[in-house]
Amino acid sequence: VFGPRPMIPDLRTGAMSGGSGEQAVLTAASVQMAQFYGLPNSTIAGATDSKAPDAQSGYEKSLTVALAALAGANLITQAGGSQASLMGIYLAGYIIDNDMLGAINRTLRGIEINEDTLAFDTIRQVCTEGPGHYLGHEQTLSRMQSDYLYPEVGDRENINNWIDQGSMSIEERAAKRCREILDTHFPDHISPEIELKIREQFPVRFEKGSTNTLNPQVA
Repeated sequence: VFGPRPMIPDLRTGAMSGGSGEQAVLTAASVQMAQFYGLPNSTIAGATDSKAPDAQSGYEKSLTVALAALAGANLITQAGGSQASLMGIYLAGYIIDNDMLGAINRTLRGIEINEDTLAFDTIRQVCTEGPGHYLGHEQTLSRMQSDYLYPEVGDRENINNWIDQGSMSIEERAAKRCREILDTHFPDHISPEIELKIREQFPVRFEKGSTNTLNPQVA
């Protein structure tokens, strides 16, 4: 697999600038070269320079990942959770970035043009026989379920509902969801016997507030 992974420095400091527009353009160009030569390829994108999951983080990650994806990258790594030019990880950032990556993947599907999506029969029924709108039509529900991607922590409520629900930012909603996952998800791919052997040899630790075991059945 060809790995076009050019990393752009900020020429003022020499430090990597993984979230810059220059990084996005060079990554996309490298992916296009791999496509031209018919090579399967992998690249880094989403390496924001921001130290926090703020507006800068959002626009840098979206820009670099979207350009790499639309250029035809076969595999994009470091696309979720990373901060500070790959020097740190923010767990709730994985949840925020999952929404972002879902939206970008939706753009890759484009617009499907076929008899079902053109819906001439539905248009005729609604305009000549029905109530004059499509909200109650079964085809609307079908297209909603197949064509739309709904974010997990992104906000699309009207402002009154948003206020009633606590006026939370996406970071606050992602942090809450992250805590729910950490408190309730127990991986079971490691047997209790193997886990005990691992714990006998290594100082396995979990942050305060979480369970002290990978498997709830292990004391």
